[in-house]
Amino acid sequence: MVLGAGLASAAPRRDAAGAIHVVSNVVDASSQAGRNTKIEATAHVVFTGNFAGTAVEIYSAVIHPSGKTNLHGRGFFTGTVDGRTGTFEYVFHGDENGGMIVIDHASGGLSGLSGQARYEPVGPADFTYSGHFQFAP
Repeated sequence: MVLGAGLASAAPRRDAAGAIHVVSNVVDASSQAGRNTKIEATAHVVFTGNFAGTAVEIYSAVIHPSGKTNLHGRGFFTGTVDGRTGTFEYVFHGDENGGMIVIDHASGGLSGLSGQARYEPVGPADFTYSGHFQFAP
């Protein structure tokens, strides 16, 4: 058995960085769970940087009495990564201070794409992201 033999054919991991701008954010439903408020919402966002395109995000947010907000959701991106055009789906989770995006499915010219990025707020509707991505060989 040759250890690491499969690694030789792996595509190189690349850094990813850029910005995310929320174009619209619509609350689809809101409910109370004890002292917490749960919101179901849909956001339309624009990615710039290594990921260049648009996405629709469907997410849930729980707002606690302390003001802390936890959120998780799924995004559907259409655009370009590293000169290739296609779509990818991602999951995200975080709080008011930022969180993680993880690509979990890609198709078209982005088939084989994987990666993750940390996002952080820089304004009311703006975020930065940084992480890495790679394409399967």
